Amino acid sequence: MCEYIIFFTMTPFIEWSIHKLLHQYDNTNHMNHHIDVYSGKFHNFKTLNKVEYLPPIVIVIAYYFQYWYILIFLSRYWIIHTMIHYVDSDIIYLQQLKNHHMVHHKFKKYNFAVSGIYPDILFGTYWGHHKLGDTPNPEF
Repeated sequence: MCEYIIFFTMTPFIEWSIHKLLHQYDNTNHMNHHIDVYSGKFHNFKTLNKVEYLPPIVIVIAYYFQYWYILIFLSRYWIIHTMIHYVDSDIIYLQQLKNHHMVHHKFKKYNFAVSGIYPDILFGTYWGHHKLGDTPNPEF
């Protein structure tokens, strides 16, 4: 039981790290995602090219090789990230995550975590959606 608590507590830190690296190395696919969202082209996900394709591929590979932690980690990330962009939810936690993530799309130096906010708070990259009027240094 303890290992699962540690796993689910640590996975947002892994997300944060991977996401930060994608920005440090200007990953083209990821930057295109930012441009689509920021320009308002990402609100309607009727086309397949707007959906992240890499996580489901890795999830299938992880399932085949029985890498359960990778499968759970990526499934959690992919489901939450997809819901943040696709679903208007009444669930308060998902609304908070959506607000948190949308700030990241406006100000890409902030809010790297997707399934939890606490890594951004701990690493000093948190910018609350309530502070948008204060505008940090926008990149777009």
